Amino acid sequence: MAFNGAHHCDTRTDQTVGGKKTFVKEVVAPAFILTDGTNLQQTAVTEIKTNVANRLLLSTGGSSIVATPAITFRGGTLSLGGDLQATTIEGTLKGDGAQIENISFDNITGEIPSEKINLGDGLAVKNGGVTVELGALSGLRTDEGGLSLNAAALKTTRVAHDGDLILVQQPGAPKEIAKLPLKNLLSLLPPHNGSLFSFVNGGKNLGSGAAIFKDMTSSSRKVTLNFKSLDGGPNIETGESEDNVTIKLSDAVTVGELNAERAITLPHVNVQDVVSPQSGMLVYNTEDDRFYGYCKNKWVCLQIPSADIP
Repeated sequence: MAFNGAHHCDTRTDQTVGGKKTFVKEVVAPAFILTDGTNLQQTAVTEIKTNVANRLLLSTGGSSIVATPAITFRGGTLSLGGDLQATTIEGTLKGDGAQIENISFDNITGEIPSEKINLGDGLAVKNGGVTVELGALSGLRTDEGGLSLNAAALKTTRVAHDGDLILVQQPGAPKEIAKLPLKNLLSLLPPHNGSLFSFVNGGKNLGSGAAIFKDMTSSSRKVTLNFKSLDGGPNIETGESEDNVTIKLSDAVTVGELNAERAITLPHVNVQDVVSPQSGMLVYNTEDDRFYGYCKNKWVCLQIPSADIP
């Protein structure tokens, strides 16, 4: 076979090789130069592990990289299957946010849908916002000023009972409201000598007895009704209970001077039944129908039988 030197490659001269050449083994050279004159550099990646479409490639620190299944980019959407940590996030995040924690609301703007808020007892969603659920007769209302009393919504009654309760605020506990039975309301008012509170009929005497109301003084904050004190005197005893005032004669009545126009009726008793008699007592003895007087520790008959008046 004849040898054609024009098609022989050597290591001493510059040669141009035309046509397609197939090398069945590796080609070893100090450098490879591309047609634009730049040197062909050694490839930095020699292997792609878990190579699946749309996965993000992560460096392993060597000549191989890994296509991670935790981060994918498909159709313009970046999907993250793990935790996201960032100093600044711009744009729009989508998802249910079920496991988002430790978020400061200082820099959050926009509206949170009220129907997505977990509501407790007494709260409700109305007109797109969260409000306090109030009973129809609770006497409370909410407006732009907050929570306040609404007396117009309370049930009206004309009957009061001792067990009814009144809300009071006492100076010792300015931030607390206490309940007080209606029957104990007047017990909180300090007693006054001859001065009582009354809100009935302006203190007018509507009965037929003696009027002990004196006068009434009023100011912008209070009304004071003044009453006269009831003094029975030496022979009359007065008593007071929760509902009544009693007046009765004393057991021993002292009279300085007695003037009778027609007659005096002495007590009709049996002198033996008089307990602890005292000198000067006069009675009509029902045992023998005669007048007796008590003198020197004994009862003495004052009537002479022959002196009967026909």
